[in-house]
Amino acid sequence: LQRIDPTGGPPPGQHNSYRGVPLSTRDSETRAAIASLHGTLDTDAVIRSITKTRCAVTVEEHNVIGGLGDAIAQVAAKHLPVPIEYVGTQDTFGESGTPTELLKKYGLDTPDVLKAVEKVMKRK
Repeated sequence: LQRIDPTGGPPPGQHNSYRGVPLSTRDSETRAAIASLHGTLDTDAVIRSITKTRCAVTVEEHNVIGGLGDAIAQVAAKHLPVPIEYVGTQDTFGESGTPTELLKKYGLDTPDVLKAVEKVMKRK
């Protein structure tokens, strides 16, 4: 790519996600997107649930890092620490396949969820 002559190519702009511009160009848009997420987790519902169950299992069809499980863990750590198990992809790149194949490959199918429930129940 270093040998490609960009002369005559499209300049950075909205049509190509401002590719090639300083990151500061995206700053206000990124901050607005993050701010719009504030308060999307019903912390009262999480607290009620973990108070009742004294544990939690989170299941998400993407990376467990920085996902719903981490949000639940933050609420639990602040209000009522409980054992938590995470079911989701383990910091890996995705592959192609049928939904059933992918759920099995990444440990997201029913037997894996049940294993997580059994594991967290033993830690209560």
